[in-house]
Amino acid sequence: MGSRCFILLVLLLVAISVDGFTWITKEPMPTKRSDMTAVVAGDKIIVAGGCDRDQDCSGPDYCICTSVTDKVEAFYPEMNTWETLARMPVPRYRHAAVNVDQKMFVFGGRDVADNIITQVDVYDLRTRTWLTLVNEWFSATSDLTATVVGMNIYAMGGYTLSYQTLNTTFVMTANDRDPIWNEQIAAPMHYTKGDACSVTNNGLVYVIGGFNDQNFCEPLSSVEVYNPANNSWVSIAPLDTPRGDLGCGELFGKLHVIGGETKDAPVNCSKYSVAIDHVESFDPATSSWTEEKPIPSVNFRSASASYKNSFFIFGGQGQSISIGSLYPVQNTVYEYVHDELQSEGNGVNPTQVTILLLLLLSIANYR
Repeated sequence: MGSRCFILLVLLLVAISVDGFTWITKEPMPTKRSDMTAVVAGDKIIVAGGCDRDQDCSGPDYCICTSVTDKVEAFYPEMNTWETLARMPVPRYRHAAVNVDQKMFVFGGRDVADNIITQVDVYDLRTRTWLTLVNEWFSATSDLTATVVGMNIYAMGGYTLSYQTLNTTFVMTANDRDPIWNEQIAAPMHYTKGDACSVTNNGLVYVIGGFNDQNFCEPLSSVEVYNPANNSWVSIAPLDTPRGDLGCGELFGKLHVIGGETKDAPVNCSKYSVAIDHVESFDPATSSWTEEKPIPSVNFRSASASYKNSFFIFGGQGQSISIGSLYPVQNTVYEYVHDELQSEGNGVNPTQVTILLLLLLSIANYR
């Protein structure tokens, strides 16, 4: 019996050391919203704009947002609290936002009348004030994706006013003291796309998924990588699950893709979307994708952000049908955290406790 107990104790130690991630429900957003942005700025994540009303699906061809907000709220992950900040100069949704040296640039997107917004607004994190740049971005799109390398903003793809997808890559440099929107055109992506996601990793820009106007019924699985050093794009291993309107970020050297949406048929689809709860990660070392723990609830058109060693998703639209609306707007906040880090913060690791109890019961059964 002693040898059996010894073997089980060894298995227990091995099981406790197994790595894993857990989803945790956090303090909800003060304002329900979807199609907004979430930008990490120091010790907080700033959520700006978005659609703040359930989508109206009474039209024959598509669902629309009937209310767009200018509200800005900051989430403090380490305190699990929210703060209301100064409102944006104009309401917008389906836009992009990035933080460059303590200035949050907000650009592109649409207003409630479905017009493209060319105005560029900047929130100064030090003075907590907004300013609108004199020069507009006349090439602006909606549902674009953007990221930062150094002091350069890379804005890619998106939809034109008539919902044509683009493969454009724009590079904007922001002067620290007097922000200027200096637009340059870089090498185009291989595919035209909107509703894609982008993340910077080791100086490279990854653009993942999205939709193409040649077939809005089937999202893209493509993953393209831009190298600013030689102004070139390459395609790498595609997603296991094609998706648009997805979240993405970097954790422990791996790229993580969170949720998103697809359609109800690959051809001749209806106006309705289908939310995806899948999470998958990409390891640059092996160039392969791995399935991970799904999102606790099925939301899509959420905003996402990587903060330290966790990944956060905010709001979005729910899949359940309600009276007069197919997609009820949400205020949920979820954190995707490593089990070991959760243990450090909360004192208890539920995964390890479960394994411990099961193995202790196994040991008892041998007696």
